[in-house]
Amino acid sequence: MWRNQPGFYIPGRSNLQTIKAHFAQFLADRRSKSPFPKKQFSVVDWGKNVPFEKVITNADQVKQNGALQRSSLCIIEPWENVGQNSQGENVRASINVAYIAQIVGDLDTILLPVWQDAKFMEAENLARFASMSAAYVVEGGAPAVYDEKTFTHPKCTRENLLELVEALILARMDRGAPGLFICLGHQLAAEAHVCLIKRAVKAIQGGAPKGLSEAADQIEKVGNGLQWEKERFATTQIEKAELSGHALCAYQVPSPAEMNVPEEVIETYELTAQARGLIDLMQQYAGDLKIDMFHRDIATQEAAIFCSWAYTKIYEACLYHRSELAV
Repeated sequence: MWRNQPGFYIPGRSNLQTIKAHFAQFLADRRSKSPFPKKQFSVVDWGKNVPFEKVITNADQVKQNGALQRSSLCIIEPWENVGQNSQGENVRASINVAYIAQIVGDLDTILLPVWQDAKFMEAENLARFASMSAAYVVEGGAPAVYDEKTFTHPKCTRENLLELVEALILARMDRGAPGLFICLGHQLAAEAHVCLIKRAVKAIQGGAPKGLSEAADQIEKVGNGLQWEKERFATTQIEKAELSGHALCAYQVPSPAEMNVPEEVIETYELTAQARGLIDLMQQYAGDLKIDMFHRDIATQEAAIFCSWAYTKIYEACLYHRSELAV
């Protein structure tokens, strides 16, 4: 049975305001030996016991428990684990994320193990459900996005996952739930962005105002120059696996000549990236940040920079022709 009130430590008293306050305190703590509270709990597997009882595997569960999602974290699992640790044990990272969310902010978690069946509900409805949560996370896993054969679950194909991630991207809105895409989730997002831009370019060309059509033509030209039709344009495999202790460092933006793109593409990305994110702040306060990787697949910088520029081109062209497009 699901708990019918949000919160595990103080049932019914957990809400978005208390959750944000707890997490703000956690992120600001630079003095404690451990930033985690003393009051912890035993880790159990999903669906076995509270507070990890909230697992959704059919559409009826979504309809029955929709009200609880607003004060809950939604975790989407595209694969049953993210790899093996040094002891050879399977690592189900969703357990770790849910545990940290609960002990830090008393933030409940709802799990969507879509690797079991990604089509138990329409992708748009799943995306809408996740987007109405406090936040959502798309987890990692073993498959390589550029290789369809690595997606071996019969009810969760590469196309199923891309459809879901595209729906998540399109469901984003101002003041909506923040989304975090990790590992395989991050690579699916990279591929989905490229697919969405290709679809937009195809829809715009020939039937849109001249300025918008010209923007689409320019996007297609730059995309062809970057070989955006390659299987490994959005994601690829690095030569050497970075299995442990890989330090995160500030990203160095390439020059237009290094990427073989117009200067406008790089300038647009640099303007977009001026806002400092959480990782930048953590590097400033905590020194080197290190991360463990289980796989060798990554999203490419070419795809990220290209998509940033392409979205901006489409947005600016739509803004200029907004009166015409509105009717």
